[in-house]
Amino acid sequence: MGVKQGGALSVMSAYNQLNNIYCSSHEELLINILKEEWNFPGYVVSDWGAALQTIENANGGLDCEMPGPAKTWGENLVKAVKDNKVEDVLIDDKVKRILRIAEFTGRLDNPEEKPEVSNNLEEDRKLIKKAAAESMVLLKNKNVLPFSKSDIKSLAVIGPNAEKGQFIGGGSATVKPHYVVHPLEGLTENLKEGVEVKYAKGCHTHKFLPAVGKDLISCPKTGESGYLVEFYKGEDFSGDVLESSIMKGGRFWALTGFGIDVASKMETPSLSVRFRASLSPKISGEHILS
Repeated sequence: MGVKQGGALSVMSAYNQLNNIYCSSHEELLINILKEEWNFPGYVVSDWGAALQTIENANGGLDCEMPGPAKTWGENLVKAVKDNKVEDVLIDDKVKRILRIAEFTGRLDNPEEKPEVSNNLEEDRKLIKKAAAESMVLLKNKNVLPFSKSDIKSLAVIGPNAEKGQFIGGGSATVKPHYVVHPLEGLTENLKEGVEVKYAKGCHTHKFLPAVGKDLISCPKTGESGYLVEFYKGEDFSGDVLESSIMKGGRFWALTGFGIDVASKMETPSLSVRFRASLSPKISGEHILS
């Protein structure tokens, strides 16, 4: 549906195997079905680190290995072409597919990186809210929902995710929302007249000690929310600061292909990184930090 009806221009191959063939090397899926039967004009990119086979990936329909710099391809792919294990025509097709999308997105006319922008529009908020509500599935309901404010005098809300809800998943599916309304906050606001809302945290759901809350952290230089992240040349902090930024979220990627790209600024990416922040706890006393 996403390809045939939605017009998707990029497809990501998975980590796993299907019928004992890695998805990034699966000719039946990527070439026979996707590119030929469905006439897919875009390119296939591997999930991060999912390109494991130089020749099989190339012949199986993969167009782009991620992340860079290339490990499975690169010089290995050059050698495979020279050894006649991967045909030139396949490489031409991969390049054309990537350039086609680059042209579509305007990167050929203006290759300059533009700052990330986000629109907080009323019509978008309404659509997102409607889509979220209609996509939820209630697994069990013993005549509790929906309830009316006129039918209840008090409401018990139990669970740590009610106070601070998990509004995104893990991995790299991370967004920075313009605002977040947690369940307890939303219920309290909507039931503030005539209904007493009682809250209990209940049992903790985290496996490890949670990180310090973003609302307690501020940059020591600017005062804005977040950590000051500084990259130094060398591994003992004695070199110059190559780059610095303010990390707004609570997660920092230190893997190839993620985070701040400072490796390209020097031949040997021998780096050290320092995080600094001012902590302002809401309650005085002894605290355990993670």
